[in-house]
Amino acid sequence: MSPRSSALLLAAALACRPDVSRETASPPARDPSAPSSSSASKSQPAAAPAPAPEPESAPVADPEPGRLAGITAAHNRHRAQLDIAPLTWSPELARYAQKWADKLKRRACALEHRPRKGPDAQKHGENLFAASGQAATAEQVVAAWVAEVAGYDAKTGRCRGVCGHYTQVVWRNSQRLGCGVATCGDSEVWVCNYDPPGNFLGQKPY
Repeated sequence: MSPRSSALLLAAALACRPDVSRETASPPARDPSAPSSSSASKSQPAAAPAPAPEPESAPVADPEPGRLAGITAAHNRHRAQLDIAPLTWSPELARYAQKWADKLKRRACALEHRPRKGPDAQKHGENLFAASGQAATAEQVVAAWVAEVAGYDAKTGRCRGVCGHYTQVVWRNSQRLGCGVATCGDSEVWVCNYDPPGNFLGQKPY
């Protein structure tokens, strides 16, 4: 197996939280009862023309730019399975996440959460992901976080191992999402921020 094909995918050790305790539609078919111009009788009022078909609805584009496209939908597929309201993409949060991803790039794509204090202090929930040897997709990033469900007991809220990324993805009270990505040679780091943040001590995600 070549080094390129043996990608190393890593999620950060813990999902970060602030320091608190708490189809496209088809056009309508023409009405078959509407007479054509050649069959209309001169002794009868001309039939009203059939309404023009409405234009097809344009496919809904992913709101995220570039390689981030689809990451909100990937989150929401897992939330929908639990009947949790979907997240919406926030350009403001995306700028916040990208700023930290760019800073991590200057640190050789180190997998480090924002600190709790100082000028870069965390304001939101945060998930991190790193890959080496192969560019990850948005689907793969979210799938890596959600895979932690294997160690999570929803009845008790207890976790075997690491579950913080998963619980942030499906945190019911989180409403907005913004992500960034930075590359360092054949490595990369992804940052997603959530507002309101999740993973409060003593609370279950849903």
